[in-house]
Amino acid sequence: MHSIRVESPGNKPYLISGHKLYMIGSQDGLFPERGEHLPYKMWGVWAPPVKVLGGFWLKVDGELVRDAVGYEQLPYGAVHFFEKEAQWKLERFQYVPQEEKGLVLEVTLENLAGEKKERRLTLGLESDLMPVWLAERAGIVDGADEGSFDSRTEILRFLDTRNGWTALARASEPAEWSEDPRIPVERKENPNSCYREISCRLALMPGERRKVRFCIAFSEHSQESAQETLAVLEAENEALLERKKEVYARIDDRAVLNLPGRRILQEMYDWTKYINDWIIRDVEGVGCGVAAGYAEFPWWFGNDTNYIVPALLMQGEYEVCKSTLRLLKEKSMECNGNGRVVHEISTNGKVYYEGMSTETPQFADTVWMVYQWSGDYAFLEEMYDFCAAGMEWIDSICEDGLPTGYGISEIAGLDCFCCDTALLAIRGYEILSLMSGALGKREAEAMYGEKRLKTWELFQKEFYLPEYGLYGDMAAYKEDIIPRAETWKYTLRSFPITEEEKIMGESSCRKDKSPEDAAGKERLRKRMESVLQEALRMEDGSRKAFYLFGAGHSFVPVELGYLRGREAEALLAAREADRARGESVTGDMMPIGLGREIMGLGNIGKLDLVLEDMEKVAEGFGKVMPGATNEIYPEKGCFVQAWNSLATMWPYAGSLFGIRPDAHRKHVLLAPCLGEQMDGLSLTNLPIGGEAFDFYYERNDDKDVIRVRKPSPEWTVSLGETENNIELIAEDR
Repeated sequence: MHSIRVESPGNKPYLISGHKLYMIGSQDGLFPERGEHLPYKMWGVWAPPVKVLGGFWLKVDGELVRDAVGYEQLPYGAVHFFEKEAQWKLERFQYVPQEEKGLVLEVTLENLAGEKKERRLTLGLESDLMPVWLAERAGIVDGADEGSFDSRTEILRFLDTRNGWTALARASEPAEWSEDPRIPVERKENPNSCYREISCRLALMPGERRKVRFCIAFSEHSQESAQETLAVLEAENEALLERKKEVYARIDDRAVLNLPGRRILQEMYDWTKYINDWIIRDVEGVGCGVAAGYAEFPWWFGNDTNYIVPALLMQGEYEVCKSTLRLLKEKSMECNGNGRVVHEISTNGKVYYEGMSTETPQFADTVWMVYQWSGDYAFLEEMYDFCAAGMEWIDSICEDGLPTGYGISEIAGLDCFCCDTALLAIRGYEILSLMSGALGKREAEAMYGEKRLKTWELFQKEFYLPEYGLYGDMAAYKEDIIPRAETWKYTLRSFPITEEEKIMGESSCRKDKSPEDAAGKERLRKRMESVLQEALRMEDGSRKAFYLFGAGHSFVPVELGYLRGREAEALLAAREADRARGESVTGDMMPIGLGREIMGLGNIGKLDLVLEDMEKVAEGFGKVMPGATNEIYPEKGCFVQAWNSLATMWPYAGSLFGIRPDAHRKHVLLAPCLGEQMDGLSLTNLPIGGEAFDFYYERNDDKDVIRVRKPSPEWTVSLGETENNIELIAEDR
């Protein structure tokens, strides 16, 4: 099992997580106050739908333990290393049991003095019992916390006086508490929080090491429930830790990659498998699903799910994929009631935004992926009507056969006829045709197939810009584009912009995405001036597509497999020429963008460019948190971002081996993108339909050979069209 050690780590973040509780602190051992959705509050200890602690701190003989000399990231926990020269060494190991609302700290103190010493080890905790984001929509109001110590049971107790939320802590050694201690670090004023300390006295011989375990338990229901969790943590600690390790040992054993000569890519892949467990959030009374990222987005999204699920399917995590989709479906029906898929769900179950136009067909696409990999026919039947209703909603927002509304680019006003919105509608029709065919609904199969072809023709006619060789970002009427371009000259503020959709005090969804540098701002201004000149030459009431911010969406037809051969090559060349001219005017590089690009490049056999993109993502690996890549390359945004798996893990199955399963029919099609750079590549114990496959690639003289070990003769494997000279050898285990 892997671990990563960092020396002199500083105040960069780390994460430890179970499915019901997680903790974010800094690698130096402290808990900085950081965050945007809940300003300065997104770090600390959380058991959604409630925060538990703002942080905790250790003292030895009254002196704050800080500035760790080392930090070690483990798949199942983390260790901080501290030292006071000639006095003591201290190790702080912490982990979150997989399915408990609790946290275990194991503090090991070593006496470095040449004589016996009595040390006073203190744990101070700042309660911050408060609700998650969008609490105001749920009518939940935070109350003041109270802290007390029961000298009989030696339990430190925190209660929220308004809601009854409870946090408990107890040491494995006899403990005492301080009546009114002062928090040992500077913190922002918080009248609802409460700080308390408990201390243990340890007599240590020279060189002696002593371990003290602190268990912290939480319940949003009652003190009795928190007490039950505390008892489990204390009585079953060793078993809980062993079960946690076993979880990650099983993760290690599934979808095993061997990538000779590319150590960083291999390591990044292995840690992505662990992250795919860290992102599971199981919230009682709301649902279980994969979250988007830490620290800012530890809840559920419509579009993110589409990009997160592929890597989870590689690990055989069918049930969490299905539960995520069920959660999205349930909340979408509650919020919209018409098949439209919501954008963002807080862990209290409240929806922030009703959904971008792209998220509804993406949901259907994800359902189909789960069916293809799992073979779960009943799940496809369960989801079909909702997916069909979603495409009916897409039809309702169409004008002249093309859908309106926001796509993935969260820029206010980019909501007329967007390139990605149209393409994903086409994808939605394609998927509904496939679903209908699989379920024997022949009329619907033909109807959706016809809509797909018609919408593709409309898209080509409306969006292709011959003068650029690219597709426009958005088509708009003259009267709509002029005020937008006038605004975009100065600001690219994120959506949504209506007063009803704003959350007071919340800033992250209203950021200006304009270029930060002066040269970029000037490029944006000139681009919008050019757009305005185009618009002014239009006839009143006319509509056309515009090249607005860059070539970002132009490659989506290749990503979706709709353009191949010469057309795809021409589009790629035009996009590269656009990049060389430096005309793109928005956005930092994001691994999700590179992951989507890798999908397209793999579809057209551009192995060198696939590897170039993967290596680019790897440059950000561990830049902020060991084992993780950031939301924005190389070290901005969320420090753990789930959809990055599209670039760090999925390419091996989706692009290099090009695995296209049909688990229900027990068939696997391969559409590989391979070459001598990948000689020795293997992907073994890969679950498809709940059974294990092994895939191997080797370069044999001038021939590419793919060997597949399949679970039984029932399964068949075939090779799709490829320009390379590839030999497929499939054999049963």
